[in-house]
Amino acid sequence: GLFLQGEALPGTLVAVLPGLTYSRTQYSRMPNYPRIDTDNPYLSRRHDMDIIDSKPWGHGDNGRSRVGDLRRLGKSGDSGGCSTEWLTMTCPDVSVLAALDGRQPLALGHFVNHPGPGGSPNVVEAPFEWEPDGGGGGSGAAAPPAWLRAYVPCVQWSDRLNSVGDDDNDDNEDGHGSSSAAASAAAAAAAAMAARRALLPGGACCRVRGLVLLATRTIRDGEELLQDYRLNPRGPVPSWYVPVDADADARRWAMLPLINIMAPPRAAVGK
Repeated sequence: GLFLQGEALPGTLVAVLPGLTYSRTQYSRMPNYPRIDTDNPYLSRRHDMDIIDSKPWGHGDNGRSRVGDLRRLGKSGDSGGCSTEWLTMTCPDVSVLAALDGRQPLALGHFVNHPGPGGSPNVVEAPFEWEPDGGGGGSGAAAPPAWLRAYVPCVQWSDRLNSVGDDDNDDNEDGHGSSSAAASAAAAAAAAMAARRALLPGGACCRVRGLVLLATRTIRDGEELLQDYRLNPRGPVPSWYVPVDADADARRWAMLPLINIMAPPRAAVGK
């Protein structure tokens, strides 16, 4: 579960769903497809059918690594290093998340639980689309400065992710351990730099679609955040799941395909 520190008024953004976002045409790229919910309780879905896989993010990096300021990308003294130690590597594409700042304090939305019997939700999900200003200087709320991209904790999956860092990998091994280690370190640094460039305007990971959680009422300090999962009543549901509003669930799923991403504490999120 996830508990609030401080107080949140209605409409306050209290959490973000981090991870890799897949559109409906990209489901086959997800780990364990077509059983994408296998061993993964951290899947969420937007109203437009985009799915966010938060399992690779976990609890974030807890300050163990540092992401360089994107404003200094490629400048003297900026090595561009990114650590993947805090990530759960469910697939190779996950490595691009290391270019983001894993210390984002709101990137814990995937730990929010569904209300128990007699309980009621106090947060509601809301979709967002985010893209920084191409000039890097920002021009209002619709075009924030490019360097802020590192603090938006999700990446839209793209075919171009497969090529991030490929151009910088050379076969320089000559059989000597020290040379191999140096080549590996250089390749890792080059891949990290390429991943960070992918966050900038024009890059594969610049634009992103995601989900945030907003307070629906005043939430007090120490109170647990609860979200109505709104699972598909025609699909399999876990034994612990009790609908908040069964009629609303039926109406929500009436025109949608029978797809249910089910596993606690996250699920096929209805909007």
